[in-house]
Amino acid sequence: MRSSRHVRLLSSPPDGATRTNTNTGDDHSSLVVSRMREWYAVDDADLEGDERDVLEISTDGGPVVDAIVDFVGNGAIGLHIHDDAATPGETTTTALPYFSEQPFQSGIDVFIPASADGSGTITVTNLPRGDTDDPQTLNVPNWPSSTHAISIVLND
Repeated sequence: MRSSRHVRLLSSPPDGATRTNTNTGDDHSSLVVSRMREWYAVDDADLEGDERDVLEISTDGGPVVDAIVDFVGNGAIGLHIHDDAATPGETTTTALPYFSEQPFQSGIDVFIPASADGSGTITVTNLPRGDTDDPQTLNVPNWPSSTHAISIVLND
């Protein structure tokens, strides 16, 4: 696992469904966060403890948003996180069209401020199954979604 300004992974071709359904712009970043273990947004009452995942996102020490909301369910592997066109500049954590209809994916409206040169930092912290003793934190530049697709792959 690393946190680096020098790694760039494309999430799909420029004309692919992921890119064409991602709201892009110069003022916000977009993320695709994935792991090969389903995200849990709903606690299983039959199991001891709380199995819900936490995925905290913030930019340059700004407000922290947990992107794992109820509608994500317990089966998504890939989370598409960006500012939606309906509420620009505002985080509503509502479902994004298209992504939530795809197998093993979900989309969440989170406004992530961008800077033209990527001089800011987006911090993504994963607390797998709510385990605060074993957080995974990655930092990436806050590149604009109009010019960059940011992919984050977690290995928990």
